[in-house]
Amino acid sequence: MAEVPRDVIISQTSKDTDYKFSSVYSGERDAFLGLDVTVSNESGSTSYFFIDGRQYWVLDASIRTLTNIPYDTFHIGTTGATANAIDLTFMGISLGLIRQYTSLSNYEMLYENTIFMSKPLARRGQTR
Repeated sequence: MAEVPRDVIISQTSKDTDYKFSSVYSGERDAFLGLDVTVSNESGSTSYFFIDGRQYWVLDASIRTLTNIPYDTFHIGTTGATANAIDLTFMGISLGLIRQYTSLSNYEMLYENTIFMSKPLARRGQTR
């Protein structure tokens, strides 16, 4: 995962409890596969957040970066007393760039993923 290029970087500021983000279902931009997230917490307490349902935390007055974790959804569970004190950065790879590297259509990536997952990246374009 560390060698996968990141062509999407999105910053969000002043977020609070129950903020939800999806890298696939947004409507604001093209879909992408999330790979890294940075959380800056100035809320006055430890903040808990969820990446695809798995819980993580970041201490008050701290920044936490989680890398090389493929994800779609991000959700802020709890924060401290200071409202709107969470800043976020999401990084990932666009589906267009995935298509360019793999020569697979959206349908093939979604429904025929055994092909996508079973062939080395360098050979995917040659075996089609």
